Amino acid sequence: MDSTLGTEAIQYASRGWHVFPLVPRDKAPLTDHGFYDASTDPATIREWWRRWPRANIGIRTGVLSRLVVIDADGEEALAKLRDLSTRLGQLPRGPRVKTARGWHGYFSIDSPIASRKIEGVIDIKSDGGYVVAPPSVHPSGIVYTWQPPPNDAPPPFLPETWLQYLSNSCYRESAESVCYTESAENALFNTGDNTRENAGDSGGGFSLRESNGLDAVIEAAIRETLPTGPGQRHRAIFELVRRLKGIPGIANADAMDLLPIIREWHRLSLPVIRTKGFEETLADFLDGWEKVRFRHGESPIEIALARARKAPPPPEANMFDDPRLRLLVALCRELQRLDPGGTFFLSCRLAAKCVGADHMTASRWLKTLARLEILELVQPGDRGERLAAQYRWRPRDTVIPF
Repeated sequence: MDSTLGTEAIQYASRGWHVFPLVPRDKAPLTDHGFYDASTDPATIREWWRRWPRANIGIRTGVLSRLVVIDADGEEALAKLRDLSTRLGQLPRGPRVKTARGWHGYFSIDSPIASRKIEGVIDIKSDGGYVVAPPSVHPSGIVYTWQPPPNDAPPPFLPETWLQYLSNSCYRESAESVCYTESAENALFNTGDNTRENAGDSGGGFSLRESNGLDAVIEAAIRETLPTGPGQRHRAIFELVRRLKGIPGIANADAMDLLPIIREWHRLSLPVIRTKGFEETLADFLDGWEKVRFRHGESPIEIALARARKAPPPPEANMFDDPRLRLLVALCRELQRLDPGGTFFLSCRLAAKCVGADHMTASRWLKTLARLEILELVQPGDRGERLAAQYRWRPRDTVIPF
């Protein structure tokens, strides 16, 4: 085995952390049963990374690895975590991982804790879950890194106040959420009356699987987004997603319920897209369904610009004399606030239009903000591909509460 990732996986296994391979530059498992296949056996791990030398590393969390990871993506999650630390007591310092969008804090446990989300934005990775471990590569190209790395001792244990909070809060969840335990994990492999088809709908009452047709609003969304020429398929699917997200009762619908809509759109698009099969259309639609944040008729840049003009400017803007540059700084902050844990896209031409400057000036200003580390340039733009640059706002007051 000649793989840095494989070598690191064996090192994790030597700590008692159960590891398994993930798709390169992705979080999806490569093995048939995902984290259920996780192992500490060196021979098994060597064989995995001999077969997939660039595979990312997944660590199964929970009592099996005696490990719980607190996953805080973005400033909103970190702020919530600081609030919890005030109420429950400060979390002990230990190994941390810088991820593409935030931080992972590693802690030891001796008793089961369910993997779940707390405070709406913080992920607890424990029983029933796993994390991506360094030096894995995020889909964006960012490498997961230890800051600081684990030492010879196990990670610090969670304080009793935190254990009690995490254990009790599981039972306060609504009926729409699931608290995973070891027994619940095993139940996932059961069939029969517990399968999805027999479980009833959970998407808020909306279902097309048993309907006799598409209503007028949905049919209009389909027909108004059909491609009219080559090269339009991806954009047309994206627009279909945005339109469906704006129809009451569908925005939170289950993917299985949307299959008739996708099939009808694909059938009507075939004269234009020709050789593209339904499965490819389905994959692109589901990818968009997970990522689209703004419905048809909503413009994130207009929302962010209105907020930037109304709200007090961020402290980072005060170092500049030109009011247009100060507005650009405020615009970037508001774009980030629309997706606190993610990134935003902004071209120099669009930035120039928003703040009333020429595009060359806006381009220099964006480069200046990146050099001053007010912005992080995640991905440069590409004029040939008509792709805007991708940025992340870098607040100066970020405090990591573990």
